Amino acid sequence: MSKETWIIGSLVALFLLTAGVSVYQKKQTETLGEKNTLGVIYVYDPISIGSSSPLGDSGGTDELIEQLYSLEEAHVKAVLIRINSPGGTVGASQELYQEIVKFKKRTHIPVIVSIADMGASGAYWVALSGDVIFADPGSLVGSIGVIINTPDFSEISKRYGVGMNVYKSVEYKDFLSSWRKHSPEEKALIENMLNDVQDQFVSVLMSSRKWTREKAESIATGQVFTGRQALQIGLVDKMGTFHDAQDFATKWVKIKGKPKIITHA
Repeated sequence: MSKETWIIGSLVALFLLTAGVSVYQKKQTETLGEKNTLGVIYVYDPISIGSSSPLGDSGGTDELIEQLYSLEEAHVKAVLIRINSPGGTVGASQELYQEIVKFKKRTHIPVIVSIADMGASGAYWVALSGDVIFADPGSLVGSIGVIINTPDFSEISKRYGVGMNVYKSVEYKDFLSSWRKHSPEEKALIENMLNDVQDQFVSVLMSSRKWTREKAESIATGQVFTGRQALQIGLVDKMGTFHDAQDFATKWVKIKGKPKIITHA
């Protein structure tokens, strides 16, 4: 056997061995997921676009969505969304909600939500993506509404002669300026914008909870409810801890014995 033939034969053997290991690992992962695996995603702190929240924890939607895709590749039997958040930006909350809904449609994998201390505002928007929502009796749930806060520095200019020079190409470019009073027209613009986002929130509430618009709007007043109150009015489905939600998911997907819990593959 020539040296060249030996090298080629070795490379072919190495390729076949690597391919065999890869197929074996894939089959092991699929088997593991099909038998006993639950995935968990933690939505903590303010929800925002990015790899982490402003507080450096797990509220960054880019990272959370990556985890969701990772769990899909791991062939988990169900996904638990653990929420402990006061809310976040509208766009980030919408993106995470939509990605979870698409995940469910694409995979037919059930999603169970567990609310800890708080699942309010944008965090509750995310919770609405779940098939079943758990909360503790004393959890804070709801706050279905939209808000914009701007400080008012208009008196500083009058009192101290300190203000802001503004140069703008169009009339409403600085309509959220804190250095002057807002005109009635600007206030109307802000109200219209907030009302549009509120309507989007209410539409998601109607779809998820199977409610009429009248009922959804009667609940979507910005009020915060305890978990027990939320159960009574239908904002959540069950009272229970994270472990209760885990047990529920285990029975739902018919896992025998203790499930393996993974946060990402």
